[in-house]
Amino acid sequence: MALRPLTTVALPRTSVLRRLLLAAVLGGVLVLVLSLLPDHWLTFAWVSVLGMAPVMAVYVNAGTRLGEVSAPAGLLSPPVLGSLVVLGVFPLLAKRGLEACRRRRAQKAPRGSIETL
Repeated sequence: MALRPLTTVALPRTSVLRRLLLAAVLGGVLVLVLSLLPDHWLTFAWVSVLGMAPVMAVYVNAGTRLGEVSAPAGLLSPPVLGSLVVLGVFPLLAKRGLEACRRRRAQKAPRGSIETL
């Protein structure tokens, strides 16, 4: 079997579309279920925006920088590399920040309260 150049291989676009649609539908169902909980809708809205805004900013920045690349050598430019580093490091920093908040909250809670569990 002869190897064909990469340019002649057809990429399965439908699988990518299916994945995007699945993510959108599941995300929509999740938001719908969470909005039906007894919490106030305004609290749900601002907490959702607060949680999604930093992640969206990181992804938009990385996508913008990658969109500016016109040649393979452009991938090694400082703005693109910086965006990709931020994209990789951001989840680690967010996790550490959440852990620090939980530790601080556990220290402030009285011993034996439900918040320490």
